[in-house]
Amino acid sequence: MPEIKFYCPHCRVFLSVDSTQQGQQYPCPKCGQAIVVPTLKDAPNKRKIVVHESDLRAAPAPILKHSSTASTVCAVLGWIALIAASILIFTAPTWLKVYIPLYVLAFCLSIPAMAPRRVLNGIFILVLALFLPPILFFSGIAVRIAGGLAMSPAITGFMEARDKSIASGCMNNLRLLDGAVQQYALDNSNKLVSSMALLIGADLYIKDTPVCKGGGTYTLPASLGGKTSCSVHGSLP
Repeated sequence: MPEIKFYCPHCRVFLSVDSTQQGQQYPCPKCGQAIVVPTLKDAPNKRKIVVHESDLRAAPAPILKHSSTASTVCAVLGWIALIAASILIFTAPTWLKVYIPLYVLAFCLSIPAMAPRRVLNGIFILVLALFLPPILFFSGIAVRIAGGLAMSPAITGFMEARDKSIASGCMNNLRLLDGAVQQYALDNSNKLVSSMALLIGADLYIKDTPVCKGGGTYTLPASLGGKTSCSVHGSLP
């Protein structure tokens, strides 16, 4: 059968095909672009016919266009999965069941993303999907450790200030109770108060019940001249 020899209009590689394929569209074996095999212009009994680039007629490349579109979609989805997984691994490193599948998805999408003229894009996604997870994982842990060490003195200072405030409030309650006990004794011929109910009330010595914010309970003195005590902070000096 006669052969048709011609140059690829995109990469200039020299091609030779059987004449039965004239007028059909194929991808170039070198660059992958769509090319149309030119038709025979000489007698059909000639063995070899050379058709140059100027003889080629323009034709659409639906196959490569579809392949290019699919490659673009895979690349976009790969980048989305990669970015989402990177955010999750840095902010929530314990969500293994979420960000590991996203990295696997990005890795898989990087392969079809390596279409002609987009090979570097796919390779870039592939490399990031392989090396970014451990880098971000250990970076997140390091940041959390550093933040914890930096915040430790501040937290300790806050806790100490809170404990001092609670203790100070409890001491004020003890002074209030001791004053009420002494006033009760004066009003009742030096009788020792036996219950908090005799001291606390709208018309009594203390309007509202004193409460220790440290979780302590108050005990009235067992004898005249004694002091009220708290189970957590003790009694007044």
